[in-house]
Amino acid sequence: MDNQRIQERRPAVTIRFADSGLPLEWASVRLLLDDTDVTPIAVISPDAISFAPEWDLEFGNHRVTLEVMDAAGNILPQQEWAFIIPHSELFDRVAAEMRVDTELAHEVYQKDDSPDPDWTVQSNATLLSNLESGDFKASLEANVWYIDQDGPNPMEDNFNLNNYLVQLEYRGQNLAYGDVNVTGTELVSETISRRGGVVTLNAAGVTAQGFMLSSNYLTGFDDMVGIDDSDNRLEGGSLEGALLDNNQLTLKGTVVTGRNEEPDDYNASTLAAGHKGTIYSFQLTSSLFEEKLNLTAEYGLSDFDEDTSDDIDSDWDDAWLLRFSGRAGSYDYGGGYKYLSEEFQSVVTPLAINNRAEYSLYGTKTFEVASLTANVINSRDNVEKNDALPVIDNTNAGLSFNCYPPDWPTFSLSGNVGWQDSSHEPSGTDPIENRTDTVGGGVSFIRESWNLSPNYYFTNFDDETPDNADRQSHQLALNVGWQPIEMLSLNPSASYSRTETDFDDLVTETWQGTLAGMCVFNEAHNLNWTLSATDTQTDDDSFHTRTYFLIGQHNWHIQTPFLESVQKTLSFRGQYNRTEDKILDTTDEDYTVYLVLNIGIPLSYP
Repeated sequence: MDNQRIQERRPAVTIRFADSGLPLEWASVRLLLDDTDVTPIAVISPDAISFAPEWDLEFGNHRVTLEVMDAAGNILPQQEWAFIIPHSELFDRVAAEMRVDTELAHEVYQKDDSPDPDWTVQSNATLLSNLESGDFKASLEANVWYIDQDGPNPMEDNFNLNNYLVQLEYRGQNLAYGDVNVTGTELVSETISRRGGVVTLNAAGVTAQGFMLSSNYLTGFDDMVGIDDSDNRLEGGSLEGALLDNNQLTLKGTVVTGRNEEPDDYNASTLAAGHKGTIYSFQLTSSLFEEKLNLTAEYGLSDFDEDTSDDIDSDWDDAWLLRFSGRAGSYDYGGGYKYLSEEFQSVVTPLAINNRAEYSLYGTKTFEVASLTANVINSRDNVEKNDALPVIDNTNAGLSFNCYPPDWPTFSLSGNVGWQDSSHEPSGTDPIENRTDTVGGGVSFIRESWNLSPNYYFTNFDDETPDNADRQSHQLALNVGWQPIEMLSLNPSASYSRTETDFDDLVTETWQGTLAGMCVFNEAHNLNWTLSATDTQTDDDSFHTRTYFLIGQHNWHIQTPFLESVQKTLSFRGQYNRTEDKILDTTDEDYTVYLVLNIGIPLSYP
């Protein structure tokens, strides 16, 4: 049966133990079809096991797995067989699924000067498709959206492409184009997610990868190619292979070069200038003593020009790191050290922090119904002592305990201490010296028809500088879930915060309450709502606001004798907002009521 092409969509599978080299005396057997346990519906005899699916199997490749325990209690090696149900003589499998969801909302009643549109149409379509022929596989994934509305703030792009991905694979070799994810390294970038293309080749235990990507994050039909502009492109590749057996030591080399003359401008505070650069990385990873000790070492070398519009040349600089982690019995542990030179910068992440040294340690002890975790991290910024900047040390140490006994409330306690100090301050720069202490915890009660989760945290900020910006804050929250009857569920919550600042002797208090709920009348009708109120006030009466928010929606899931697979929901949706300024004695409110039709259309082939 192995690799046999079978036309029957419900093939009968029979495995005779003697033909498979299995003992005639066994204690138990287990049969899986495509990783699904079908033993309960199989026919088992002393010398064979048989199974015939009661449903049509999909076209394409399928796998049968047999697991056997002999009479002595030994688990024997798994045996596997594969077979193919071809879609046609040319293709083993052809399949496509598409889901189109559309929402049409029309205003029924609203405030005269409401900023909400009179009507809105939103549609979203997702496509998943694949094709297989022997060792060749191809797939296409795509998502597009459409939106239109009448009223203020019209949309500029009514119809656009959100993302797409084309993948081709042949005997372990892979080509991907579209919105791809490239696995990098910590110094380069853990993941490079951009629009472009990636080629992956595997041979003799070595993986080679090459890619060409856009420097910016792109969406839309206008930028489907993504790599046609050489001034906004990343190019690179990696080579990875095992130096020792069983991946006990693996080496990965990565290089990325590129430039970006028009960086993304999501907001002015993070806008980078036009830049270009190259980065090389060499990473060693090792797993020793059955993963009791996992090691990672990486060295990076970069040549980066942070502003291509000036005459200042780019600079080469380096960075390196060491990481360890492991698990031994009930203990998990790890830590590491990383050093980033002042001029080191990855062209993939041009705004990432550099000129820093940091180390970290953590450990967790797991008990039968509890766990205890301790961690500490220290970072030093401006480690190479640029005269224009202070050297700033940040240290955080934390301890947390979680207990989860069965049939009892679970609870957690945590404490954290943070220190921040500066040195080598340039002339005219005030020193930094402060400490932050945070302690708190929570309890969670979970029962069949209700749950209750209160928590409390206290934070004290002690500023040792002349500014004396000391402050203390208390945060108390309560979340409740209650289902008094089967058709009704309620989720009330409440929170209170109080912040005291010493430098202006000011106390700010905030109260917030929320009531969310759902009432299911029957299979066709349900009602859900969220009501919240927030009050914030200072004790000197310089600020006092109160806000109310309410949204509710009644849904009618329409059932018809035709188009049964199409989801059809008609809804009434209402929303109310109100803000009161108690100091200025002003009120601003807005309200709208919409009639909403949601249609979900599933399409599939075959």
